[in-house]
Parts: sequence; structure tokens; C-alpha cells
Amino acid sequence: MRKNDLPLLFTVVLASFLFGTGYFNTSNLQNSSSKCNNKLYDKSPDKKLVFIILDGFRYDYLQIFENELSFLHKNNDSSNAWLFKTKSGMPTVTMPQIKSMVIGNHATYLDLWNNFGISGIAINQDSLIHQLKRAGKRIHFYGDDTWLKLYPDIFDESEGTHSFEVRDYTEVDNNVTRHIDKNLKHQPDVLILHYLGIDHIGHFKKPDTSIGRKTLKPKMQEMNEIMEKISQNTDDNTLILVTGDHGMHEQGIHGGSHYSERYTFTGFVFKEKVPQPHYHQINIIDIAPTTASLLGVPVPQKSLGEVHSKDKTTLIKSIEFLSCRIGKISKINLESKTVAELADIQREISDDIEQNSKTSVDFTATFGAIVLLVISIWFFILKNYGLRIQVAFLSMAKPSNLFLVIPGLLLFSSSYIEEEYLIWNYLVCLNLTWKLLESFRYEKKLSFGPELQMIVIWFVLSRWKYTGDIWKNEFCIQTFLADQFLISILLATGSVLFVFGKECLIHQALLFLYRSGIDFGVDVTTLQRMLAISMILHLISKKNWKKSKIVTFIVVMLVPLENVPVITLNFTLAKILKPTQTPFLTYAFMQCCYFQLGYCFSPTCIDFLPIYFGMGKLTEFTPSLQIIAGLIIIALSSYNMVCHLDVDNLTRKIHCFIKVSTLALYFSIVLLFRDHLSVWTVYCPKLFVEIATTISYILIH
Repeated sequence: MRKNDLPLLFTVVLASFLFGTGYFNTSNLQNSSSKCNNKLYDKSPDKKLVFIILDGFRYDYLQIFENELSFLHKNNDSSNAWLFKTKSGMPTVTMPQIKSMVIGNHATYLDLWNNFGISGIAINQDSLIHQLKRAGKRIHFYGDDTWLKLYPDIFDESEGTHSFEVRDYTEVDNNVTRHIDKNLKHQPDVLILHYLGIDHIGHFKKPDTSIGRKTLKPKMQEMNEIMEKISQNTDDNTLILVTGDHGMHEQGIHGGSHYSERYTFTGFVFKEKVPQPHYHQINIIDIAPTTASLLGVPVPQKSLGEVHSKDKTTLIKSIEFLSCRIGKISKINLESKTVAELADIQREISDDIEQNSKTSVDFTATFGAIVLLVISIWFFILKNYGLRIQVAFLSMAKPSNLFLVIPGLLLFSSSYIEEEYLIWNYLVCLNLTWKLLESFRYEKKLSFGPELQMIVIWFVLSRWKYTGDIWKNEFCIQTFLADQFLISILLATGSVLFVFGKECLIHQALLFLYRSGIDFGVDVTTLQRMLAISMILHLISKKNWKKSKIVTFIVVMLVPLENVPVITLNFTLAKILKPTQTPFLTYAFMQCCYFQLGYCFSPTCIDFLPIYFGMGKLTEFTPSLQIIAGLIIIALSSYNMVCHLDVDNLTRKIHCFIKVSTLALYFSIVLLFRDHLSVWTVYCPKLFVEIATTISYILIH
């Protein structure tokens, strides 16, 4: 980054901050004052609770592993349990869903970043856990340490386990289970167990593969035995609540809006027979008020969830509470209604809440951000480079370059954003084909020259990884290499040798060893530390490296093993392209690099595993490092090839002009479509990526 780019960088960062704070305001319903009667029982039943969270438990696991999960099905068949299909909110990651299930209110989208363990995320508003504590309950917790960040001082006894080492799905659960015996012998009022093994298997083995199913089967049996043991060794006054926090996509990711990611299950297991509920599908925000009503504690003040009960008085009080929360006092004579009718009325109120829980936008901040970007475009780009940029855009009149205007016109379409990689691939392919035809017209013969070489390399790159849904089941190279570890190692090693020579072999050997997951007698934490030290030493010692090599080295460090050859192919493509590059073609290549590495506009496309080092006392820092590294991946994967091109200053400014202009346009689009059905699942993830790439491009170049 040059010194004269500092004002532009500062302006873009300030505009992004302004837009983020103005756009991601919490909803009016979430912030509304709640002085409503949240006590649903006149006399509280003194029940105990065992709360088991099975992280990453997809709803269809109940059917797939029906024999292994006999405890739940047996109790449901004998009317001793309620089994619900449960819809998680967005984003479908752990921390926001924990908040939803204990507060009874939808988490905000910015909670996605807090999911990675940033300090200062403690829940400071009323929740089910706070209500239980006020009631004098002794609460013990064991499992995912996210809970300890949300409730740092509330548990009487606790032990956390780290959730980011996804290759471990055995010890991470054993460290929870080993506490069960002593807690059954001296049972606390509330026992919370958060198991991560199912989630880790889903990430590491992929849930729909044969190896994934084979690994999940004994894990389900293990969880079933734990539930059986708890049920047999607790008294008749104990409620067992078992739930998932989110599902798992077939690709081993979650965080998006796919059916398999959003739907999990919730089971309330009783020691006596109970009448079955009116509905068999609930929202995750219903867990807090329903559990509160069963335990006889007040519903959390900010709750917007339904209470599922067959008790008429409880349903009436829940309807009155929800009506009060949204400021609509019911004039219906509730006493005259049946339990089924009351459940329907409550569902109508819940649906009304869902439809009206829209983002409350601060238009002053968001419009200010857009104006700030427009001003920055004028003062820091066009003022000094205006005429030259204008001439460059006029040269864009070639048909091959005109194609590149299309993506800007398609940003208004959510379907386009979901499959954007296809558009960029087609545009680059058309551009290269046009260059080949022009070359043939002048030379009158077809040779294996630069144009044809680029087309061949591009053919391989465009089939490396499909990130959208249209071609997700088609063959791609990355999927093949992911199952061929030896071939991946050979290709990755060859790629590193091609770009770096022998300079990085020791570091890459450590990296491959770490990613292999094979036990070589060195524990994972030691290997992580060695890897981190090796990377730092390499970056310090190679003072003669060009910026392009440093960027490439970091990208190789962060991308999955099977994607390392993409770096070499882009490196080769850059060398071929260099003599004939144009600002617009290089920009198109830059956009495509991001998708070729398997990334999309969902945070779940980012593989955080390689950069989680677990460095002893720095473990509180590494979750923040993960978020920063994720943004670095987004930026460096996009601009890796452009760094090798050593683009001139005019090209840099044209790229900056396009990036900042696109960001300003996209701010306007997101603001315009703030109530769109896909705002949280499509537009917002794209917004984060646009901000990250714009800031990072200014920094790198």
C-alpha cells in the first residue's frame, strides 16, 4: 500500500463501519421494553433439568439412525416424550443459536463473528439461565466453552472444551462424559452438557459419505447410552431436554440457509406419560419459554417464542405475554377457547412477530456511508486519475471487454449472487476465446500460443471447484483430490516447488503433516506450534521476497491441501497473461480466483482449521485471529494472481475505482432490499465479502 492510499483506506473503513452500525441495528421488537407478566405459573413446580445439546445434529439423523437412538424413539412411542422438528435461525452457527434457545429471541446476524470466541460477548439480558439462577438453582456445565464466554460467572461448576479442532470427535466428548457419574451421584438442579462430536464428524468426514455415516453410527450409540444412563439415574422430578443447535450440510459445513443446515430436533423427555403437543414443528426460540413453563420459572423478558403445552392456563398466560410484548392486547375471550384453539392463536401471534421482526435501519448512518464512498471515489481516485481512467474505459469498447459490464448490472439479483462464479467463468472464457479469434485472424493459423495456453489452463481452473447449488453434484477436481490424500500431497508439493523452489519445503512438510490427521507420535498442539513458528521464521528470513511471493506463501498456508495446485495454475496463468493484460481482464481473473479456491458468499466456505494454532496462553487470541485470517483468505485468494502481474499504477487505480464503486452500489442495493426474503442468506454475506475485498485490495496494492 502506498502512502497516498491512506486517506482512501481510512474513508472506506469509516464508511463500512458507518453502514454496518446503521444497517445491523437490532429490530424494534428485540429492543422494545418488556414490562409484561412473564410468570406463567401461579405455583412453581420444583423440577430439575438435564439439558443436553448435540451440536450439529441434523433433523434427518433421527430417521437415519433410528435404531441407534432408541431412547428418544422409545419414549416418544410410549408418550413419555415430545419430539419436535426444530427450525434454527440465521446464521446457523452455534453461538447465535445458543442465545436464541436461552433468550427466546432471534440472534442478530453480527453474532456470526462472535461465534468464533471474541471476548466481551457475555449475555447481559434476561435468559432462561438467569431465571434459573434467580430461582436458586445450582447449575453445572460441561462442554463447548462458548457457554463459558456467554455466562462467565454464573455456573457453580463448569469445564469447557474447545470447539474448533474438528478432527477430534472422541476426546472432546469424553471430557464431557467423565463428569456425568459424579453429577448423577450428587445431582445439581440444572446440568448442561454440550457435546461437539457429531458436529466435528460432520465437518471432518462429511455426513452423507459412507465414511461419515460409518463414523456417526457409533457416536449416535454413544449419545443414546448417555441419555439412557441419565434417565435411569435421575429422580422422577427430572426433565431431560435434548436438542441440536443447527444442522449440517452434505458438504460438511453449516451457517447458511439450506434445509439440512436449518433443521434440527428438540426432545423433552418426561418420567411420566404426557399428552402430545398440538404442533410437531417449533422454532429454536420456543425452547426457552417452553422449558421455563415446564420448570416453573418466569419466561425470559425478551422472549418472543411460543410455549408448547397442553395446560390451558399456561397457554392463556403465554398469549397475554406475547400480545403485551408486541403491544397488541388481545380482545378475544381466551377462557372460552379450547387448548387446540389457544395453540392456534399463539401460532398466529408468533407468525405475526416473524413477519414484523424486520431490521430497523438508521438511514442517516447508511446514507452517510454511501455519500462518503462517492466522495472518496472523486477525491482520491478520479481527481488525480480521472482523464486516464476515462480513456481506459473508452478502450473497453471492444466486445471482449464489454462482457465485463454485465456483473455490475446483475448485482440486483439474489439468484445471480448465489451463482456468481458461473457468470465470471463464462465472461473470462468469452474474453479468452475472443482473444484467440483475434490472434487467428492476424496470424492465419492456429498454434499453441499464449491465448490457447490460457484457455487450457482456464478449462482446468473452472472445473476445480463448484461453489453454487446448480452444479454441486457434478464432478469437480477438488472433490476428487479430497478423497485422494497421496495425490493431493504430490500435487501440492510439486506446486510449492514450482513457485518457491526448495525454500519452503520444511514448512510445507509440517503443514501437510498437520492437515493429514495421521498420528505420527506428535500431539496436535505441538505440531500447531511448530507450524506457526515455521511460518513466522520463513516470513522474517525471506527479506528478498517480492510481495507476490509473500502473498502466495500465506495463501498456500490458509487454503485446503487439495486447492494448493490452484495457486500454481494462477501463477502460470499470470506469467502468460502479463504481456497482453488489460485492467478489465485482470479484474475478471481476480474475481474468479476467489471461487476457484472453493469459496462462496457464505462464511461457512472458509476453512478456518489450518490457521487455528491453539498456541497455549494465546488461545484467547486465536479466535480473533481466525476471523482476521478468514478475511485475509477472502482477499488474498482473490488477488494472488494479480500480485504476480505487478500491475501498473493506472491499473491499480482502475481496480480501486471498480471496487469502491461496486461497494457503494452494493450498499445501495442492500439498503433497497433490506426486507427481501434473501437479505440474511444472500445479500449480507456478499456485503461482508465486498467490504473485506475492497479494504484488503487497497492494503495489498
